[in-house]
Amino acid sequence: IAVIGWHYFWCQPPDAAYTKIVGVLLLFGCSSSFLSLVFGSTEVDGKTFHAGGSVGTWLGGALADYLNRTGSIIILLTLMTLSIILSTQFSFGRMFESAMQSSRDLSARGVGRIRAWIEQRRKDRQRKEVIEKHTRKGAPAAAKPIAARDEDDVIARPEPVSMPAARPAPAVVAKKRAEATPSLLPEPEPVRAAPRRQGAYTLPPASLLDAAKPEQKIDERELMDAARHLEQMAGAVLLASTPEHDASLEPSIAEGGPILDELAATSRVAYRELVHDDPGFAAFFRDITPISELSDLRLGSRPAARGRHGPGAAPPIDALRAIPWTFAWSQCRINLPGWYGLGTALEAYRERHGDAALDELGRLYRTWPFMSSLLDNAEVILAKADMGVARLYARLATNPGDERRWAAIEAEHDRAVGLLLRVTGRERLLDDAPVLQRSIALRNPYVDSLSELQVRLLARLRALEPDDPERGRVLRLVQLTVNGVAAGLQNTG
Repeated sequence: IAVIGWHYFWCQPPDAAYTKIVGVLLLFGCSSSFLSLVFGSTEVDGKTFHAGGSVGTWLGGALADYLNRTGSIIILLTLMTLSIILSTQFSFGRMFESAMQSSRDLSARGVGRIRAWIEQRRKDRQRKEVIEKHTRKGAPAAAKPIAARDEDDVIARPEPVSMPAARPAPAVVAKKRAEATPSLLPEPEPVRAAPRRQGAYTLPPASLLDAAKPEQKIDERELMDAARHLEQMAGAVLLASTPEHDASLEPSIAEGGPILDELAATSRVAYRELVHDDPGFAAFFRDITPISELSDLRLGSRPAARGRHGPGAAPPIDALRAIPWTFAWSQCRINLPGWYGLGTALEAYRERHGDAALDELGRLYRTWPFMSSLLDNAEVILAKADMGVARLYARLATNPGDERRWAAIEAEHDRAVGLLLRVTGRERLLDDAPVLQRSIALRNPYVDSLSELQVRLLARLRALEPDDPERGRVLRLVQLTVNGVAAGLQNTG
């Protein structure tokens, strides 16, 4: 009986056309018989009522004639379980598969949270070590009193940087420098003009036409990096120009093209739903990023946004130019344009096609260079993002609905990281690029301190009145932190 039950009710799905009717009839008969055997009959106002009805009394009596009461109850409970399986199309295999998948997801989320907590502790420890190291080294005499004061004094005390109206003559500058600090190097001889000959100028000798150029000192590392970059570009062009390369990629393109179209369509909907379809997202973007302060920097010949907008008004997302848009997201350590929508696309693809579809994506990732480049770029951008620091910037946005927008961004980030690691088969981001992984880990403590300072300065700057005399100095400090964060992240959009 166990083998037959395993074969027909576990391994094979029952036929829905007949088994539901059989299951309902069996459940009705077993339930009535069970009630008749357990409760029997009762009398109310001189009338006798059978708990299982006429059918239950007849079936229960028939079972009791061949078996005792306890054995009949056990048989009825077994048949009731079987009838529930038949009538509801219940499958133990699917139930345990769902339970195991849920437990795996729960374990993965738990392990991810523990790793995120350990990573945050490591970053905090590195940040403290950096601060202690610089504190032990000591600061200049003029900077020591400022470090001991509170935040308001730090921001209020620096003197404004005044640009001279006209540059003084070189002789005057040299004279002032000589008077201010004694020179430790010998004075260079003044350059005298060559004497002019009588009559017209003479032509230079022919040997000067092919004269050797003066030697220029080049850093060996820069030269090696340039050579490696040139080698990679030349190798990629030569490899992609061969017919064998095109022939080897045709199966992957034919198989992966429709998959990428499906992923792109889902990702596009998720991205536009957050960025373009939400009317309050422009104000949220203005509050959470230093886009308003970036507009005053000389990032190029064109303004940060197209068209004219009033002071303090958030320009529409479509009016923003590409470089300020990406640069602002990198400053707040989110890098949203590089990964938002990836997690939703992968999750929707798994729900439609099952977990085996993610394994298929992993195979395409390993065999199709385009897929590997696409996911590798997203992995690098996700590795440079830091949701712990980004939460500090999220506190700057206090309009209605901003908490919901930030929750959506954070959930999408966790979803993208988890599913990307599932496709690539790695435990952590950039495990296959340890040099870049270590470089980001070493830079983060220094950049985190600058980001925290930038958040404080942004909050103070936005609290000042437009005509406040302190506004110019605080804005200058914000711009200095922007330069520092961009240099540390090596990303300017």
